[in-house]
Amino acid sequence: MGRRSRAVVTAGALALAGWLGSAGQVSAQAASADLALTQTGPSTAVTGQTVAYTITVVNNGPDEATSLALDEGPSAALDPVSLSGPAGWTCGSVSGLYGCTAPTLANGATAVFTFTATIKPGYEGTTATNAAAVFTFIDTSRADNIATVSTQIVAGTTTVAPTTVAPATTVAATPTTLVTAGPAGVTPTVTVPTAGGSPVTPVASTVAPAPPAAGGLPATGPENGIIAAVGAAFVVAGLGLLALRRRAPAA
Repeated sequence: MGRRSRAVVTAGALALAGWLGSAGQVSAQAASADLALTQTGPSTAVTGQTVAYTITVVNNGPDEATSLALDEGPSAALDPVSLSGPAGWTCGSVSGLYGCTAPTLANGATAVFTFTATIKPGYEGTTATNAAAVFTFIDTSRADNIATVSTQIVAGTTTVAPTTVAPATTVAATPTTLVTAGPAGVTPTVTVPTAGGSPVTPVASTVAPAPPAAGGLPATGPENGIIAAVGAAFVVAGLGLLALRRRAPAA
């Protein structure tokens, strides 16, 4: 923590001590200013959630307020994150204590602050409170210088936004044409179209002969084709001779 932040919190603490030590008595000064503080925050929160409290300070006059200090007092359920203020105010923290100071605040002027903290685990079912106080030595009415907001810690977890996954693109493929049949001894070709429908260059593929049948000869193949052709020729020749015998006169 830098020297400037330490000076801010130290100045605020000293001002608060002097203010409380005065026992509500306003020092005899000609100038006077009535500061009023209000605070808003969430009514409920869950463990791990970062909550924000908005503190508004207004100077109701009649004079300009001088040597101002704002102090934050979060309860144990809150883990402080940051405290920010408007231009003209210096904010900082020392050992978890957050505060802001300003040299002046004009009559009728408003200053808005934001204090953020994270809900600690283990406090479900309890109440987190954040107190804020503002003071100046010339304040004539201090009853409205402190405000507290309570946040009920409920069961639950912080919400995580779902991740959207784009669906996969479906490509309609043209049916594959596969030519495997052909005369014995002839090498067939295989044509496989691409996904877009355009066929690729035909690729020659030799059909391997089938395993031997029960008779010892292959079920398909050139050898079996030759045997089948010879057998067919004998059948035709036999039918021709039978026809000639029927037409020939008896001897």
